[in-house]
Amino acid sequence: MSGVCALILQANPGLTPLQLRTILQNTAEHRIPSVKGAFRTFAQSNDPNYDPGSGWGEADAYAACKEALNSTSGVQVTQVLRPAIDLVARTITVGWITQREYPFQGFDVFRAPDVNGAPGAFAQITALRVAPAGHSTIAGVSNRTPYSLVDADPALQIGKKYWYRVNWVDVGSVSHAEPPVQVVFGSNPRVATVYYSITHDSPDNDLFVRLGETHQYNTQVADLVITGEGLKTLDATRDTFQMHEIDPDLDSFEAEFRQEVGV
Repeated sequence: MSGVCALILQANPGLTPLQLRTILQNTAEHRIPSVKGAFRTFAQSNDPNYDPGSGWGEADAYAACKEALNSTSGVQVTQVLRPAIDLVARTITVGWITQREYPFQGFDVFRAPDVNGAPGAFAQITALRVAPAGHSTIAGVSNRTPYSLVDADPALQIGKKYWYRVNWVDVGSVSHAEPPVQVVFGSNPRVATVYYSITHDSPDNDLFVRLGETHQYNTQVADLVITGEGLKTLDATRDTFQMHEIDPDLDSFEAEFRQEVGV
C-alpha cells in the first residue's frame, strides 16, 4: 500500500494525508468478498461501499492516480479491457470502464492493423458515438461504469493481429485518446503436417524436391509449390513443416509457407 500511496503523491504532491486516504477509499474496487464471506454493507456505516470484512475494497492504483491528477473535469477511463474474441460469430468485443464522468459527448472506437508489433493507421469503427452512461460522483455510490462495443466487421481475418483504441470526446469536440490494446483474432487451424526423410546414396545433384498444396486434389494443378534444392554435399535430409488453412491473402500464406519449410 505504501507504493500505491507514493504513486498517488507523485501524481499530485500537494495532497494532504486525509485527501490521500479519501482518494484510496473512493477509487477502490468496492464490494469485494473477503474470507469472512460475501460483501455485506455495515449497518452502522454511512458509506454503503464500506464493509467490516473487506473495508472499502481493493485499492486501484491507476484509478487513484487518475483521480489525483484531475477530479473536476473530463472522463476518467480506468480500464481498457482485453478484447474478447468470438470465433463462431467472428466478432471482437471491446470493453472499457470509467470512474468519474463529467459532461462529454461520448466515445469513439478505432481499430488499426498490426505493423511489426505496433499499431498501423487507426480507422474509426463506430458509426454512432457511444453515449455517456456514468456520473461525476464516486463517494458513497457506484464508482465504475462499464462499456462495450462489438466489432462485427466481416473483413476481420482469423489469425490477424489488431489494435483497438477508445477516445472520449469532450463538450468542445476535442478527442482524447486512451492507450491502445492489442488482440490476436484466433489462429488458423492446422490442416496438415508433413514429415519427410530422404536418403540419397550418391551426391550427384540429381535430387529434386517439390512441396506444395492444392484445393483440387490434383498435383498437376497446385495452388502453391516450393521447390527444394538438390543435395550437392549431403546424402540425407530430414525436415518437417506444417500447413495451415490458406489465408485469403496468398502472398501472406506463401511467406508463411516458405518460413515453415525454411526455403
